[in-house]
Amino acid sequence: MLRVLLLALSGLALGCPREASDPPLTGARPCATDVECIRTDAGCGDVFSCVAGRCELTPSRVQPCD
Repeated sequence: MLRVLLLALSGLALGCPREASDPPLTGARPCATDVECIRTDAGCGDVFSCVAGRCELTPSRVQPCD
């Protein structure tokens, strides 16, 4: 039982780095909200989000068109 517990805890400790971070979005427009990332050239339903103060370069999700 103790061996199983130690294996589980060691797996959790090695699973993820402490300070994982995504690379910065270079070339993206600065933003504070998703509304600032609306693009007129985007396809119907494409949603560009504001991530870490920058607009996504490619849409992260698609909403149904009206």
